[in-house]
Amino acid sequence: MILSVTGYVSAHAGSVASANAILLRGLLERNWKVDFFTKPTFVDPRHSVNADALRVIDCTNCVGDGLRCFMASSGRGLWGKFWGQLDAATYRYGLIQSMRTSDRGDLDLWLGDWARVRGHRPVVSYAQGPPGTDARSVANHRDLIQRLAGPTNYYKLVVAASYRLNLGLPKFANSDQIIVGSQWSRDCLHHNYGISSTRTHAIPYPIDVNEFRPSKRNRDLSSPLSLLWLGRFVPRKRLDLFLDGLAIAIRQGSDVNALIVGQSGFVPNYERLIESFSFPDRIEHRQSVPRSEVPMLISECDVMCQPSDEENFGSSVAEALACGIPAIVGATNGTGDYICERSTRLVDDKPETMAAAIVAMADAKKRGDLTDPDPSRLTAEKFFDPERVIDQLEAVLKIAVESGPSSDSSHLRAVAH
Repeated sequence: MILSVTGYVSAHAGSVASANAILLRGLLERNWKVDFFTKPTFVDPRHSVNADALRVIDCTNCVGDGLRCFMASSGRGLWGKFWGQLDAATYRYGLIQSMRTSDRGDLDLWLGDWARVRGHRPVVSYAQGPPGTDARSVANHRDLIQRLAGPTNYYKLVVAASYRLNLGLPKFANSDQIIVGSQWSRDCLHHNYGISSTRTHAIPYPIDVNEFRPSKRNRDLSSPLSLLWLGRFVPRKRLDLFLDGLAIAIRQGSDVNALIVGQSGFVPNYERLIESFSFPDRIEHRQSVPRSEVPMLISECDVMCQPSDEENFGSSVAEALACGIPAIVGATNGTGDYICERSTRLVDDKPETMAAAIVAMADAKKRGDLTDPDPSRLTAEKFFDPERVIDQLEAVLKIAVESGPSSDSSHLRAVAH
């Protein structure tokens, strides 16, 4: 079969793009032929995949891209943003027209994005999760956002969130089959947007289990519990909950240190939470680390912490499990579907609950219960091994081809939330 594919693919970028590179490579190895529609200066899958069956369809918007380079090469300020948006809009238009009019292909596959068009072929969207999760978090964390960023920034975010949750929603009717990372995401799509569960599938992201492996060093049971936070600072990621719970655990006598890797996203000044932490000697903050250093960074910690709200799939948790490291995840973190028995899924978002999970992990380390990497590692191999994930992806692609394009897309209407 021939797949018409577009999306975010890079073996050397973040979690979604690197997972898509694994998926694309695996499909090609299984003799699927791929026409990849893209602007090569933006996404070039040939840097991550080397296969004769990969055919790149260049959709470069020469006029829009040239104007951006000439008028605002730095991309800075409102002027740069204007030309950048014009470039993006003209590129999307050309991409959509190219995919719509292509006569080749048995199926359209959108990797890391919602399908923006449908033509005469069935369409599968392998989305990053339900839309609007960051937007919904704005209202849920009003007090914290105003304290960190001020009322003016908060109300700007309210306007942006309103757009995202209404006019900015994807056109669900463009997709015949939808893949998300967890059962929580499927439930969210059904309850919030009225999407039939018969058209959705939960498949975790693949993890390179050869790259992410347990450390061979001996762990000192008398050393402090080492926690790792890895990810951007946005309201639903709950850095505030993590720090509040950590402070309580320290006050209760737990010997614990934390490394926090990340920086503020669309809400500025989250770093202030770290700067005002009551026990500054117990935490280290780095804004970022090179992707190549992430496996070693994870394998050297004791526990990964990701107490996120409304998380489709947390790749850092999956990578930690592959490194033999258990995790603490939030109550509505979809990655909780895949964690090992040593890991903890919080039952609520109270700091005391977060603290209790940290204390329990510290006690487990002292007993030597975190020394053996196998319980976490075997769980990762069970769920995230690329061959297993690609098996599941192929099954959905075959369902889409056999079912054909939907003749009635009313079941995929967006419902006001």
